[in-house]
Amino acid sequence: MAKKSFFRSQNLQQWSLQGFFHVTSYLAPNLAARQGLELFLRPRRHRRPGWEDELLQAHGERIDHPGGLAVWKFGHGPKRALLVHGWDGRGSQLGRYVPALVEKGFEVVVFDFPAHGESAGKRTHLREWMTVLGDLSETFGGFDAVIAHSLGGTASLLAGAMEGRLKTKAYVVIGSPNYIADIFQGFYRLVGMRGPARRRFEQKIIDQTQIHPRRDFPTGFAAVLETPTLIVHDRDDDAVRFEHAEQLMRALPRARLLETRGLGHRRILRSEEVREDIIDFLFDVLEDRFSDVRKIANA
Repeated sequence: MAKKSFFRSQNLQQWSLQGFFHVTSYLAPNLAARQGLELFLRPRRHRRPGWEDELLQAHGERIDHPGGLAVWKFGHGPKRALLVHGWDGRGSQLGRYVPALVEKGFEVVVFDFPAHGESAGKRTHLREWMTVLGDLSETFGGFDAVIAHSLGGTASLLAGAMEGRLKTKAYVVIGSPNYIADIFQGFYRLVGMRGPARRRFEQKIIDQTQIHPRRDFPTGFAAVLETPTLIVHDRDDDAVRFEHAEQLMRALPRARLLETRGLGHRRILRSEEVREDIIDFLFDVLEDRFSDVRKIANA
């Protein structure tokens, strides 16, 4: 009975939200855009499962970082890797990569973006993520590898291409969108925003982030992205369509595509086979075995 009441409550909240935006989208588009922006920039925090807590507490070294950013370091190897989570995520979601990378001689940096996990803040956006990545790169003296999931991959590529502050020898982007206009469409459907409110909402995003959602995306800066990049994407990803990976593959000058099936958007982070393929790619790059020949690997 309690479960039914919970879902009834959730449905009522959704109907109320959509009702608000259906009305204000035309009668008060500025109000709709302003409220939409407030919702859009507020990620949801999710509780860490036990194994992630154990990883951070038993093996991670907490690093003090300005701005209330939660940062951990693992290992003391001569190479350095940065793990980057996506929207509504947390750094420890990629925690299964930590032991394997440490064993291979990496120092591994894990962090939570603002308004995520244990980091401070309630609102955040893509431009802030790019700034955080640049700051971390300067703090740690650059990275040998950046392994990023979902929107974290988009932010990583843009931080390297648009600002040039994220320094790395290799990118790995897993289930990452090439452009964020798709995200807007999903948000519009969720809240029921329509017509003129959409245009004003997107302008507010541009004003806040100085990123144009229909122009500024990784393939738009492909010419300056000479860093070897492994694009990992599942055919059954229902959050980020596979065509995003295909666009990145066609545009980036030094890219490989690792195509998987049946793993979706998040379960792909748990795949041991994918993890091994990623580490093999990193050593191909770091030991100068990387070929510019673009090959599609299937896991």
